[in-house]
Amino acid sequence: SDRFDMSDIDDIESTGGGSDNGVSPAAPKYPLDVMYCGVCGLPPEYCEFDAKMFERCKPWIKSHCPEVYPELFDEADGTADDMDKLEVGDAAAKPAPKKSGGAGKKKKGDPEVTIALSAKKGKKSATVVTGAHAFDVNLTDLAKLCKKRYSCGANVSKDAAQIETVEIQGDRRHEVAEVLASEFQVPKPAIYIFEDKKSKVKAFP
Repeated sequence: SDRFDMSDIDDIESTGGGSDNGVSPAAPKYPLDVMYCGVCGLPPEYCEFDAKMFERCKPWIKSHCPEVYPELFDEADGTADDMDKLEVGDAAAKPAPKKSGGAGKKKKGDPEVTIALSAKKGKKSATVVTGAHAFDVNLTDLAKLCKKRYSCGANVSKDAAQIETVEIQGDRRHEVAEVLASEFQVPKPAIYIFEDKKSKVKAFP
């Protein structure tokens, strides 16, 4: 029969009728665990309703609950990744800087040999060679060679700065420059002669 009575309602409730999948929804558990934004104090899903405050909330949301605004932070991360790739690509595309010409030119700070004339007592003078040790010149050998070649006194000594030098009796500046270049393979651009106490010129211009 089509007649409906209260027993039918009891049957529906006892079988879980009234829900789509036959399972009654679970009752919520109290107290509810609700997250609040550490900047504005609202639940994160409400932060966007205050546009000005939302800009201040974004860093906190990104650190604590980015899943609330996945489209916002996924897009930002993708933009950052694109920028990183662009910077790397630009760096790879830049050509290596060309080396400047002028091979053989002396750079500031490179070692050098200076040959100066030092006045001694009376009218005597001596040629002083400084810096030859930087080119692996054996100073004792240099002194012996000059002593033998020019039949004069020559010895290894130290200057006021305690740097070893070679002193050769008489004015032998240009001759010693030739000896350093030919006998001890000191590069010619690195050899300088003091014409006087302040004027330094290249031995081989």
